[in-house]
Amino acid sequence: MSLRTRVLLVFLLMTAVLAAALYGVSKAVLTSRLGALESQAVLKDVERGLKSYEANLDQLGVLVHDWSAWDDTYAFVADRNEQYVRSNLTGSTCENLRIHCLVFLSVTGEIVYEHCHEPGWEGTVPLPPELARELSPKFPLLDLPDPDSCRKGLLMLPEGPMMLAARPILTSEEQGPARGAVLMGRYLDEPQVRALADLAQLDLTVVPARGKGLPPDVAKALARLEQEPFTHHLPGGDSVAGYAMIRDVHGAPALCLRVIQPRTLYSRGLETAQYLLLAFVTANIVFCAFLFVFLERNLLRRLMGLSHQVSRIGSEANLGARLSAAGRDEIASLGQSINAMLEKLEVSQDRIKTSEEQSKRLADAAHLSLSELQALLHALPDLYFRLERDGTILDYHAGQQADLYAQPEAFLGRRISEVLPQEVALQFEEGVRTLERGEPLSTYEYALDLAGARNRFECRLSCLHNGQIIAVVRNITARKASEEALSMRERYLEALVEIQRKLLASRCDPEECGEVLSLLGLAAGAHRALLLQ
Repeated sequence: MSLRTRVLLVFLLMTAVLAAALYGVSKAVLTSRLGALESQAVLKDVERGLKSYEANLDQLGVLVHDWSAWDDTYAFVADRNEQYVRSNLTGSTCENLRIHCLVFLSVTGEIVYEHCHEPGWEGTVPLPPELARELSPKFPLLDLPDPDSCRKGLLMLPEGPMMLAARPILTSEEQGPARGAVLMGRYLDEPQVRALADLAQLDLTVVPARGKGLPPDVAKALARLEQEPFTHHLPGGDSVAGYAMIRDVHGAPALCLRVIQPRTLYSRGLETAQYLLLAFVTANIVFCAFLFVFLERNLLRRLMGLSHQVSRIGSEANLGARLSAAGRDEIASLGQSINAMLEKLEVSQDRIKTSEEQSKRLADAAHLSLSELQALLHALPDLYFRLERDGTILDYHAGQQADLYAQPEAFLGRRISEVLPQEVALQFEEGVRTLERGEPLSTYEYALDLAGARNRFECRLSCLHNGQIIAVVRNITARKASEEALSMRERYLEALVEIQRKLLASRCDPEECGEVLSLLGLAAGAHRALLLQ
């Protein structure tokens, strides 16, 4: 690949890398910032949705107040007159009030009157059984200790979630004592949720917080809503959702309020990042084009010319040729440096030829020395081992195979302590320590049983320059036997001489002494004259 092509590829790669980095950084920054803004916006919308729900509860509380603080209601709970029912509790009462349940209770919690209907049905219906079971003095909404008390909340019924509000029954002047309570309920059904969404101008939905078949995003949000008042989750790439928990009158999770918004800010941010990337790539391409033209005219052409000249000199193998290096810049200096190098190469070439001749002579001499050393190793009966300092056997040469304690495959690559007896291994370790103290040679003797006979060996240790150890082992069994025999003979002769001295000192008959000495000398293999000296 030519230098021109490489420069062009570097420019293109640099443009691509910088563009990718710029797009990644800008996208990451914009995504994080816009994501935070989106989160804040959706959380505010969730708060608006909750406030819309709470406003609906407050409106229900106002209705309850209108019915509970009324002299007619105060009297009705006491005398239960039918005129109150015919005048005020007609079939369209709940429909006009946009409520689904109206209950009057006495002080003891007894239901004085109930008026209920279901959404989409005409006429009245019985009080929901689940709600009827809840209506006891222990019901949280019926805990009305003060005349101005007002309890509001949500209760999950099989028919659907119902918003409830209760107030004590007082006179029109809000005087007591209270004669019971008025409870109003309104189902939080789909039309009511749409009304809440329209009031808050939000894409708002309400999902039960308990039960099976929950949407995945709601199930995930509910797990976090146990610790956080609000959270948000991205159900898709085009929208962002916020969630809030609505608890029932007992404090248990009841509903999950969800608000969904389109990711308008995020989309605008991505478009901005793309426009920024396009502008950067365009500017970078223009800059790289100008820079490439400048390098082509002032650098690449001249470098290519130097390259062709150097190639020609190399193909012709003419170290006496020189480059044309005109100018005062770095490229001209490079040409001059190459010329100086060629001059030195020319001188070095002559030296190399001389060195090659010397090296050839030295190689021949080394080969001859190596051949002599190999012949010497084969001629000597000794054992040769090359070892590491820890006793690992690396290589060997055996002048006499019978002197090997084990087969090569059993000791090569293993330590002395794993092959030879422990006392011999300890002698080797002591010899290594002697070499480590700076001694050039360490010698010791040891004995091994080979082929049922006791053999004596002498080992000489020496260090190589690479830290390895050479061990030369010689079988000295025969020499030791000769030395022992000679020593025994010397002791025997010394005994004979001592006997001679004592016989002569005893003044025995010379002829008898001579016969005794002759017999002892014959037994010892010594001449009589030697004994008489």
